[in-house]
Amino acid sequence: MKDVADIISKPVGLAISLHRIPGDGIEQSFRDLGFYTSTARAYKSMTLATIDAPGHPRDFIGGDMSLGQYLETVI
Repeated sequence: MKDVADIISKPVGLAISLHRIPGDGIEQSFRDLGFYTSTARAYKSMTLATIDAPGHPRDFIGGDMSLGQYLETVI
């Protein structure tokens, strides 16, 4: 995950720190950022579903651009 933080930090021009949040703290972390309770719950569910995902789907389509290259084009 640190590699993703490093990739994102370059185009935005800011240092990004990685903070691990235990599963039972995800909802409160979103609330602390100002999200409504219902939104924080939804984001917690999506976050946990992503973490628990069994890998790439069989019909995964890869692109010819890295995350860093893509971010350079949109930021």
